Amino acid sequence: MRFIRSIYLRDEPEAVLLGTVPFGKELTILITHDIDYRHSVPNAVAYAELENQYGIRATYFLQTKYVNDYNDKVFFDPARTTYINSLVKLGMEIGSHSVAHSRQFSRFPTGTGHEAYPGYRPFVTNKKKTSGGSILGELRVSKFLIEQCTDADSVVSFRPGVLSNPFSLPQALEATGYRFSSSVTANKSLTHLPFRLSWGRLGRSETRIFEFPVTIEDEKAPPMDQRLGQALELAEKIASYGGLYNVLIHPNVLEEKMKFLNGFLKEWKDRAWFGTVQDFGHWWAVRSATQMTSKVRGRHRILTLGLPGTIRGLTLTVPEPWKLITAEPETTSVKQTGNTIVIEKAQDTIKIIFQAAEKT
Repeated sequence: MRFIRSIYLRDEPEAVLLGTVPFGKELTILITHDIDYRHSVPNAVAYAELENQYGIRATYFLQTKYVNDYNDKVFFDPARTTYINSLVKLGMEIGSHSVAHSRQFSRFPTGTGHEAYPGYRPFVTNKKKTSGGSILGELRVSKFLIEQCTDADSVVSFRPGVLSNPFSLPQALEATGYRFSSSVTANKSLTHLPFRLSWGRLGRSETRIFEFPVTIEDEKAPPMDQRLGQALELAEKIASYGGLYNVLIHPNVLEEKMKFLNGFLKEWKDRAWFGTVQDFGHWWAVRSATQMTSKVRGRHRILTLGLPGTIRGLTLTVPEPWKLITAEPETTSVKQTGNTIVIEKAQDTIKIIFQAAEKT
């Protein structure tokens, strides 16, 4: 896509581009956490409080663990849901991180679609064996429990344990009411941008599910605080083309990971757009389906945008000589800074009129 973009910019003197980052920022940053360990539940609140201090919202993928097994003891219980409700009060998104958190999830049977709590009881025997699990069961039951037992809104984002990613996951997510996935690394997907998942991950037909690949995670050596410099250097590279930077932090410990997070947020708080997977997912879904046409009337350039939904902070890049004149309807707020156009809020159809430079 970046290659096609470069050709378009090279050969089209009046090229107009839809931005990939909300509100004209340099980089989209998603701070995401996997809660898959009993001590991570109270620790998560400390991370959320730090993020709240910076005025950002993060996504917490929660394992709904209600069976004692090889992995851990039960931690999805009434006592610990109070911590989850604290995350919600701080403005955080709660996504699903499955029920069993099994390394065998990618090899689970699809299931019947009738799996329900408390009858659904997957059991992890060891790293190589899990019994009683299904893909639909992991999705259905975890979503149901979070929505019914916490103050979280509708659960639309999912991340599997250890990024175990079955080929049927896209259609299973679609069938169970999810919209967004973060189930693969950027290195494996060969992109630092979101993309739409295809049926069976085979590229034959698209689903409604968007994938937001993981950029950096916390389980590789050395400890995260010792990798802050490398993480910031990578962020600069991805920002050069308006990419996505998805940070995965397990809140199992506080010290070195909190130090990394604080340092990372301090460096990027003013330059990047921060949000939840759900926030960015809805933005990207509208942005990716936006249709744009351009007309020339003398020195005027008229852009017409057809939007499938409401979007805030849609960004355009226009030729340098273009100057913003007006937008229709009149209630549409549009701002120009250099060749960057930011539409504060838009829906349905809008027109933006520019004046181009006089030909010499």
